[in-house]
Amino acid sequence: MAISEQARTVIQRPLDRSRVKSRAGGQGMSFDYIPTEYAIELLNEAFDYAWDSRVFFHEKFEDSVIVGVELKTWEEQGNPIIKQQFGSCKINRGVDMGSAFKGAASDGLKKCASQFGLALELYRDDDPEAAGGFKPPQRTTPNRAKAPAAPPAPPARPPAPAAPPRPPADRETRIAPPAGPGSGPPRPPAPPASKPNPFAGQGNTNTAPVSRPAPPPTPPAPPKAAAAAAPSRPNPFAGNSTGRGINSTQMSALNSLANKKGVSQPDLIALAQVTDEQGHPKQTFEELTHSEAIQVIKAAQK
Repeated sequence: MAISEQARTVIQRPLDRSRVKSRAGGQGMSFDYIPTEYAIELLNEAFDYAWDSRVFFHEKFEDSVIVGVELKTWEEQGNPIIKQQFGSCKINRGVDMGSAFKGAASDGLKKCASQFGLALELYRDDDPEAAGGFKPPQRTTPNRAKAPAAPPAPPARPPAPAAPPRPPADRETRIAPPAGPGSGPPRPPAPPASKPNPFAGQGNTNTAPVSRPAPPPTPPAPPKAAAAAAPSRPNPFAGNSTGRGINSTQMSALNSLANKKGVSQPDLIALAQVTDEQGHPKQTFEELTHSEAIQVIKAAQK
């Protein structure tokens, strides 16, 4: 890559220190930088206005914006020389989004210019990207007064002398007097005997016993109703065998047998050979006596 002598002269010339600004940073540090208009003036002077820039990337994050900037110029032979860098700007209170992107683009343009060597003296020489890469700004640490050294600690006190041992105390040997009759400590008096309670266990003898009325006797359970007897079927043979007339049960049985056999009353009576006093066969069931009706029924059932 070959640049013009004019560009080389501008790059190697020291900066105008009156145009260099300073801003406060974190942890009590300050940063030197050049304004954007001063960087544009240096680019115009170095490349004779034959340079161009464009934004190829931009993104908004939570508290800042990032912009990718490309700086392009040409050699004397007409070959392009391109540098790319990223600039950033924090979104502070009171700063609109357009101003934040503008600040990030200006930061990226100055970083691209530093890759050509413009304002390179503001960046450290020990950066690993010294061969044209971006270098962080120099940091100046303010002089801080050293804290005075702490006074030496006072010497430790000597230990207190040990107390002298005490002499052993004289002890007197006491001899108990010999035990004799009646000797010894007096015994405590026995507790007085309790008096019997004449009222204990007797209760109130003046109270007459209370008689309680006996509970009324339980009424006897009502007798269970006898189960209704099943209706018995009429017996055509029941009744007085010596009676003269036929009963209704016999009449019903005779009519049923006649219908079952398909015969008339005279034919059914003829089976039993029942006749009147003159010896003539009887013709109707009403003429039969009780015993004759039984005789006809038995003959018809055979």
